[in-house]
Amino acid sequence: MKLHNLTEIGEWILKNSNGDFVEANKQMTRIIKQARANAKGATCLYCGKPVTSFCNSHNIPAFCLRNIDSNGMVLTVNSIIEFPFYFKEDSGVGNAGTFHIICKDCDNTIFQEYESPDAYNDKPSHKILATIALKSNLKYIYKRKVEIEQYKLMQKIKDSPHFNQINKVNALDLKDFLMDFGKAKKQINSNYNDGYYLVYYDLLNYTVPIAFQGQIALYVDFDGNIVNDIYNKAPNYHVKSLHLCIFPLENKTVIILFIDNNEKRYRKFYKKFNTLSREEKLSVINYLVFLYSEDFYCSEALKQVLKSDRTVKEITGKTTMAVISIDDIMTGNVDEQLRSEYNLNEHKNFTNFLSEKYRIKEQPKCEQ
Repeated sequence: MKLHNLTEIGEWILKNSNGDFVEANKQMTRIIKQARANAKGATCLYCGKPVTSFCNSHNIPAFCLRNIDSNGMVLTVNSIIEFPFYFKEDSGVGNAGTFHIICKDCDNTIFQEYESPDAYNDKPSHKILATIALKSNLKYIYKRKVEIEQYKLMQKIKDSPHFNQINKVNALDLKDFLMDFGKAKKQINSNYNDGYYLVYYDLLNYTVPIAFQGQIALYVDFDGNIVNDIYNKAPNYHVKSLHLCIFPLENKTVIILFIDNNEKRYRKFYKKFNTLSREEKLSVINYLVFLYSEDFYCSEALKQVLKSDRTVKEITGKTTMAVISIDDIMTGNVDEQLRSEYNLNEHKNFTNFLSEKYRIKEQPKCEQ
């Protein structure tokens, strides 16, 4: 669920509850619960077999979340944006970033290697990259399905052409995620490394206070070049994403950045990225997570700075619907607005939570 959708849904429900926060919270709970039930379907998305009880799958490996938790809890994006109701600022590890569209047998089989800390002591294999891509797409497929069902339920309460328009966009997103899911599934079962290109891998000797796994569709690169033309309505145009992981291990952290093999759209980005110093690369990756996503989880150790840092609040969860005005769209100023709002060079002015300064654990030094 995207932040602008959450805000819009929340405001709509609050208005339809005559400003009663208690009633609005109850109504939102009912809608989301029903939407999640509807989104599951009746078969496992991976194997196609009928399912009566779906697996509670984690988008980020649970062992990573346990390395940054406090009494089993991790901070969510709501600890920064403070959404008024229903969504809490923290989550139990068992429920953080979960989805429910595959069976337990598939979850236990497909992700066995990927969910082991030992898999990340060296550069990830093509199979691990494919598994990461598969998991991320499963999560986003589930999210879009839930969103679609939510707007359908809201449409029944009060008809709105706006809801139909949003679901048309959601349906296009869903189609792209399903296509990428199919590619990842094929690559997992392939003996050839022809699916993904590893842009960056790093193994830090300390544990960072953030966990993340997901896809980020860049709007602009370092030089202001448009990477994804998000208002391109051509039926054969597809938004392309980076795959990014921040996996906190015990006294270490794995950073992985990769793209679809032969994806030319990101070539200028990663060529410039690879010229940066290690600290600059970590700063850019940290900035990308806060600028483009809401699917990260943080350690309780960051709570004070997340709430007090104005820049973090301003940057977190920016969306095109929030920053691009109708006037800009109508006058063709979208590209310039995107270049301004999503300037990657602004990472220099953003707190880098991946730096050693914010470590929560580090590797013990060997005795001489």
